[in-house]
Amino acid sequence: MTHCKITEVGAACLARALSSNPSHMREIDLSINPVKGPGFDQLRSVLEDPATRLEKLIVDGLEEQHDMETLQQYTCKLTWDRNTASSSVQVSEEDEALVKRRRNPEPDSHHPESFKNQNQIMSREGLISRHFFQLEWFGRWATIGMAYKDISRKGSSTACKIGLNNKSWGILVSNPSSLCNALHGGVEIRLPNCSPWRVGVYLDWPAGTLSFYNTTRDKAELIHTFHAKFTKPLFLLVSISAGVKILPDVPPPVCVHDHDPWDVFRGYKECKGCNGSKAC
Repeated sequence: MTHCKITEVGAACLARALSSNPSHMREIDLSINPVKGPGFDQLRSVLEDPATRLEKLIVDGLEEQHDMETLQQYTCKLTWDRNTASSSVQVSEEDEALVKRRRNPEPDSHHPESFKNQNQIMSREGLISRHFFQLEWFGRWATIGMAYKDISRKGSSTACKIGLNNKSWGILVSNPSSLCNALHGGVEIRLPNCSPWRVGVYLDWPAGTLSFYNTTRDKAELIHTFHAKFTKPLFLLVSISAGVKILPDVPPPVCVHDHDPWDVFRGYKECKGCNGSKAC
């Protein structure tokens, strides 16, 4: 029953049904549902009723829209794996959280983990369980996703590229067209016009969901959720036209002022509209 948007009334009805007609149901998974209020309290009380056989009620997870405080309970720290960087991508010497497109690509790396012919780089850490992190991108476009470690490093673009195979999931964001596509298995889903500079990623590995959010300091608005049965750890994987930065646990406020799309990147330009704070 994960991600079913069960209401408080629905939870109360479910609790009454379990109490009046004890079944062989041992476990109920209510992940990715709002789990507050009297209705859900009644459902929890069923666990303590010896007449029922319910042994486990899973309530971890997140709603599609919620406050950042809830998401940030799952914040994790990620770092870039330099060995996976393609010849056109580099980790900034000044800021190890930032990856940039090289103006003059170097010869292809002979490291077996490096991506060939793709502007891609992968994180060092693989994730299982529930994790949340945020990124900011700049340039004309970026593809932000997660992939299994054994995604192809060379060969056809479908085998290597984010979302064009069964080993990766991601979203393509662009500027200034506000184009946003969800990508997996070679299938592209055109999403409503929403191409935020700041993207939050929430992985619920046990529940089989990978969600992308338009995030601000106070809230997160769902862009898209993938549903899958994950079998291995997932690694952050990005493809860039200019650059992407992994944000700290408490990132700066999102700038809402207009900037040249080629010059956009928080931390690189002062915004007079923000009274001197770092701009997007």
